[in-house]
Amino acid sequence: MLTIDKADFCKRFMHLFILVMQMRNSDTQEDKLISPILNANEEFFITDSDKHKPLSVDANGAYNIARKGLWIIEQIKKTDVEQLDKVKLAISNKE
Repeated sequence: MLTIDKADFCKRFMHLFILVMQMRNSDTQEDKLISPILNANEEFFITDSDKHKPLSVDANGAYNIARKGLWIIEQIKKTDVEQLDKVKLAISNKE
């Protein structure tokens, strides 16, 4: 692949790669998250496959926004009042 320099091949490859890596899959009937990564049981996570996790893409998004909100509140709580102007409210992928 490193020796192929044709633009049409590269464009097609990237399009297919993006499709493989996308997590949100929608059609007229349903909207699901399907992870391209296998878990410890060698299964792909699908939003409606685990009753302990959000059952829809929108619920999953709302859940993660709420988790980020809680993280921000914790950052504020553990910061001294005189340092609040310097509190870090951005979260990294690692965090």
